[in-house]
Amino acid sequence: MSYVQGITLAETGKPLFLGGFEAWTHGPVEPSVWQFVANIGHGWPERLARHLPQLDDSDMARLRDVYHVVGVLTAREMSEATHAERPWAKARDGIPWDHPSRVAINQTSIHDFFANILEAGEDAMADLDIAKEPDAPWWRKPFELGVNLQRLTGHPLFNDERSRALRKRIGLPEFPEDWTNLDLGENGLTVESIRRLQP
Repeated sequence: MSYVQGITLAETGKPLFLGGFEAWTHGPVEPSVWQFVANIGHGWPERLARHLPQLDDSDMARLRDVYHVVGVLTAREMSEATHAERPWAKARDGIPWDHPSRVAINQTSIHDFFANILEAGEDAMADLDIAKEPDAPWWRKPFELGVNLQRLTGHPLFNDERSRALRKRIGLPEFPEDWTNLDLGENGLTVESIRRLQP
């Protein structure tokens, strides 16, 4: 659900639904949806489908597109993806990843993250003359490229070799192998500490 919300926010500037996400241990969770599924147990997809609000054709298409793209990820890969992404990490700042948390994920943070990732990917496609994928959602390729350009190293769509090649072709600076602890001067800043400050 967090991907549907993020893509919708980036595309339209408006949320698809009103529920808010919390930064739980394994990723973003919308508590009322989790509670609904937990109370039903087996057979929840069919029961959930009967409780869905009326969505227009474009919203239903977006829901299906997101499912077809990220629905292939395992539960572990989905958790790794959200852990590598800024909204979850920012909400949990200072909380160890394996500790429980009910802290809210800011909707602006979700919008900004997806918008920035998609913009970086779209710019790369234009710069490198990469064609859109036929029969794929418009955002799939830009999202994949954005993950690699912004070096979300824990993300299942990240590939170090591809990331370095993309950044080099676009003329972005290269990072050393262990760039997160690179000392940037007498003030003691590291690349990782600066990255945490970015939206």
